[in-house]
Amino acid sequence: QKLSQYDQLTDVSLRDMLLSSAGIPGDIHSIAPNITDLNVSQNLLLSSWSQIADMTVQLPLLKTLILSENRLSIPDNLAKVKTAFHTIQVLYLNKMDLQWTEFSCVLTFIPCIQELHVCENRISTLRSVDGKTLFPESLKLLNLEENQLTDWMDILTLQYLPHLQTLILNDNHLSSISIMNGSSFSNLQSLSLNKNKIMNWSSVDNLSQLKNLRSLNFKDNLLLEGEPSYSARQLIIARMQHINVLNRSDISNHERQQAERYYIKRHVAEWMLAEEKHTTRDFLYLHPQYHRLIQLHGLPEEIIQNPSSTVTTAPLKNRLVAVTITCPDRPDLPQLNKKLPDTMTVQKLKGLLQRVYKIDSLDQVLSYRSHKTIGKDNTEIMIDDDLKQLSFYSIESGDTILLRIS
Repeated sequence: QKLSQYDQLTDVSLRDMLLSSAGIPGDIHSIAPNITDLNVSQNLLLSSWSQIADMTVQLPLLKTLILSENRLSIPDNLAKVKTAFHTIQVLYLNKMDLQWTEFSCVLTFIPCIQELHVCENRISTLRSVDGKTLFPESLKLLNLEENQLTDWMDILTLQYLPHLQTLILNDNHLSSISIMNGSSFSNLQSLSLNKNKIMNWSSVDNLSQLKNLRSLNFKDNLLLEGEPSYSARQLIIARMQHINVLNRSDISNHERQQAERYYIKRHVAEWMLAEEKHTTRDFLYLHPQYHRLIQLHGLPEEIIQNPSSTVTTAPLKNRLVAVTITCPDRPDLPQLNKKLPDTMTVQKLKGLLQRVYKIDSLDQVLSYRSHKTIGKDNTEIMIDDDLKQLSFYSIESGDTILLRIS
């Protein structure tokens, strides 16, 4: 009776079951012909792709195959394996010690693959001898996390795959990014570049050419070393107008506006100097989005009101406000009494609180209560524009700033 139910199986895991072969030819098909998902990972007695082909050729409905953590040799005669994997759409080849010579052979017998995971291997290039891509046009998702890729030219071998939507390159050794033309990666929507060695902003500017890119992961790159997380996020958002998700966090319209205004303000002194010296072309080479952003938002009010000065050279008002900072949702955190310049921006205040309380600035929600309302009501005024100074909110000595976690 149990055997009679095997023909209903669709999802089968035989991970770490000491498999050594497919058994008697035809047995798999006669017993469980309807398998669509098969996991035979970490079966080190399996040693060749021919053994895997003996299994898959008996499973006409197989769509997902997990072969991770096996060491499989490429057979001398590829004719047998080339017809055994034509139904596979999702394939996992993680931790198989693959190098490009082996992986490039595998690509020749998975013609219909849509999702391919090849993580934690030793792949250092993606280029064939003739320069053409070996990846099938059906590919929609490619995961090459934790390999040994160093040159973006290898990544460009993927640029004309018509259906590629998701590309994961985390934890490689890429140091720069170039986009050849406007048709590169025309359907790419999600790109992950965490833990690489990208060291220049021009790489981010080049990514902004990808018109359909909506999601970017870009943590732990050399470019961001020494940059607080809140300002690093704003700089990337301002430079990339098409994305709406950064590091798995949605970008609201409000956040984008703040980021773009922060970017304008951060570089306005350089912009004014470039205009004065007629070197705006050089400036825009380094900041290709800047002209579009000042047309959209205008220059900071300080510059409009006093064109002869810049934000960086304007004198600092020395008037300090003595405030109390509390965390009502976290009574374990100490109350802080602090004198702050009323010219301090909300963004810099959040940076200060991040250092003191170890709460990421992106998770901070600030408001304040006026000392004039103590004993009358508990009205709180939101402090919600990172680019505004404390004086904008009319914060005075004796007021209380409340820090909550979103």
